[in-house]
Amino acid sequence: MLLASLSLASLILPFAALSCVSRPVGFAPAPVARNGEPRLKGVWVAAVSSNYPRQKTADGRSLAADCDFIVDQCAALGFNAIFFQVRPSADALYKSNVFPWSAYLTGQEGLAPSGGFDPLAYICQAAHKKKIALHAWINPYRIKAKKGQSLDDLLLTRPALRSIKKFILPSSDGNFYLDPGQPKVRRLIVAGAREIMQGYDVDGLHLDDYFYPQAGIDDSASYKKYGAGDSLEDFRRRSASLLVKELFRMVRQEKPDALFGVSPFGIWANKSPSNPYGSDTRGTQSYSAHAADSISWIQAECLDYIVPQIYWERGHKAADYETLARWWNDALEGSPVRLYIGMADYKAAAALKSGNEKSPWLGSGELNAQLELNKTLKNVAGEVHFNFDSVMEPDIRSLYEKLANNAMEEYN
Repeated sequence: MLLASLSLASLILPFAALSCVSRPVGFAPAPVARNGEPRLKGVWVAAVSSNYPRQKTADGRSLAADCDFIVDQCAALGFNAIFFQVRPSADALYKSNVFPWSAYLTGQEGLAPSGGFDPLAYICQAAHKKKIALHAWINPYRIKAKKGQSLDDLLLTRPALRSIKKFILPSSDGNFYLDPGQPKVRRLIVAGAREIMQGYDVDGLHLDDYFYPQAGIDDSASYKKYGAGDSLEDFRRRSASLLVKELFRMVRQEKPDALFGVSPFGIWANKSPSNPYGSDTRGTQSYSAHAADSISWIQAECLDYIVPQIYWERGHKAADYETLARWWNDALEGSPVRLYIGMADYKAAAALKSGNEKSPWLGSGELNAQLELNKTLKNVAGEVHFNFDSVMEPDIRSLYEKLANNAMEEYN
């Protein structure tokens, strides 16, 4: 039974205070998708995957050349939006007063590019020349650590975080996470995002699926202080939802024409007797594993768009692509929130590299079939592909070249 069959409106929003619909005077309404709006054809450019830069360097000329390469390739393949990772690990690929220059950029945390080069400013300008939108993508809570690296070591280049040191928690995955349950943490994250919206010509602010780490953190102190009356699970969902609300309102205040969106894990919840609204799947659930209640964000209209990462093939036993695409399509029925699908190009790229003939992802057939299915779903307004290097694999690139050429022929 799909979500629409039970009526999205009949769901009881668990955190009514999160509503973003009734906006204060002076807040512009969220942009709403309209008939005839072009389909979004987006790509994630991931610093952590070395999509950008191609090689870590402080040389501003090399960094600029990499930006030009990415934008030119996206234009050639028909992409009209780039989701550019600017904060992978409480750091920055732009000039920040809050976070240090990223080691993913220059190879050394805190080291600035030469010549005053600013990647975010440059790629915004380059993308806009090609009529490509540029969304700044941030990981709000995560601080990636090298094996055995201490928090004190990580804070040497992050003075803005020292005042909240006690709210930065180790995770069993070896990294550290800013405690989502702490108001001071949320204020710092919003402040860091605000400087992006104030200082750069971005078209949107984007979060991925890193909310509460699935590996686990000990946030019992925050729960004890702020979670009265909630279960731990509800407290965590409330905390993550508060950040979404606060970021949405900040974006609307600072840059009313910009978009705010999130790309959660592809399964909100599995259908069960206790939750008949879930999808007919048996995988990890963002609602419980990541404390990401994306359906409440949609209901409260605290998003302009959502990009569920449906990273499985058609016919997958636990998480069938078609089942999930149709579930999300139904979940967005009647909502002004745009629905884009997160596509697993990286799986096709991996299959091509390995030559695994048994993989359903070998070649571009699975991706093409998923794209064709999406076109039949009225609430699916486009896709975002993970990630740039994957779409550059020859077979995948050929698919998007063909689709781009077909689109031009239809236009002409």
